[in-house]
Amino acid sequence: IDHLGLVRLAKGAAAFEMGVILYQQKKFAPAQGLFRQAARLKFNAGPSHLFLGLMAFAESKFNQAEPHFEYVARQSDPELSAVGHYYLGIIYLKNGYGGLGLGQLVASSRERDCQGYW
Repeated sequence: IDHLGLVRLAKGAAAFEMGVILYQQKKFAPAQGLFRQAARLKFNAGPSHLFLGLMAFAESKFNQAEPHFEYVARQSDPELSAVGHYYLGIIYLKNGYGGLGLGQLVASSRERDCQGYW
């Protein structure tokens, strides 16, 4: 990794860690910018999108949460993917799309069961 790559990595790590601290303090507005920066710098992009989705979901901004959970559901990490499918299922059910919602919840369950999680 070259010097520029190391700088990008350090900036992404700092943004992610500060985002987590602010998230824990329920300071969502500044945390969102930091998680976006971390994702843009490709540092913990999946978890960054998870936090962005969780914050939007907590504020009942389901349309804003959905693309973040879609990103999370596509991750190769089965635990992360299962969480993405779960929240997509809840969003679809809340929006009146029962079939899609149940499909996502089943996908979440399959991810967990196949990997021996939960």
